[in-house]
Amino acid sequence: MIDPDPIYCDQCGASLTQKIPAGEDRIRGVCTACDLVHYRNPRVVVGTLIEHDEKILLCKRAIEPAYGAWTPPAGFLELGESSVEGAARETWEEAKANVEIIQPFVSIDLPRIGQIHVKYLARMKEPHFEPGPESLEVEWFHWNEIPWDHLAFPVTHWALRLRQADREQNQDRFHRGTLKWNDKGSPLDFNSYDLSDLQSYPLKMD
Repeated sequence: MIDPDPIYCDQCGASLTQKIPAGEDRIRGVCTACDLVHYRNPRVVVGTLIEHDEKILLCKRAIEPAYGAWTPPAGFLELGESSVEGAARETWEEAKANVEIIQPFVSIDLPRIGQIHVKYLARMKEPHFEPGPESLEVEWFHWNEIPWDHLAFPVTHWALRLRQADREQNQDRFHRGTLKWNDKGSPLDFNSYDLSDLQSYPLKMD
C-alpha cells in the first residue's frame, strides 16, 4: 500500500493538517506553523532483465515482502542518480553483477501503491555474479524453466511475460502501461491485475 501521510513538518517539526491549499485541487499535508505544503509523489523502482544464451538472471529475495520468491534485480531509485545508474546499482547490490544497459524495456505504473517500475534490458560485462545482502540465491533460468508460480510481485510477471512474447515473436519493443487491480483478489496475485492500456513501440537493437 501507499506509505501513510506524514504527520510532522519536514521544515520545522510542527504538526500537519490535511486540507486543500489555495490554488490546489486536492488535499495536502500543510504545516500548522510555517504553512509549508508537503507534496507526496510516486516512487520509482528500477531494474534489469539480464539475458545470456537463452537464459535470464533471477534473484531469490532474502527480504520481505515476497521473501523466497524470484525476481529480476530491482529496487528504488536514489536521489542524484539516473534511472540507468540506479538499475545498474541495484543489479550490483542484489546479484553482484556488473552489467551494461542495452535499452529501456518496460515502464509500468502502479497507482494503487504509488510506484512506477522501469526495467532495462542488460548484458553481463563479466561472468561473475553471486547473491548480495538482499538475495538468497542468484541463478540463470532458461525461458522455459522460469518459476512462474514463485515469482515476486505482479509487475514481475507482466515484465517477464512481455519479454517472453517479444522473444517468441522475434521483436524488440518498449512497453508502457498501467497495472490495475480488480479490487477483488489478492494484491500480490498476478491474476488480480490487468494491463489493458498497454502500448508497445518497436525498438532497434544494437
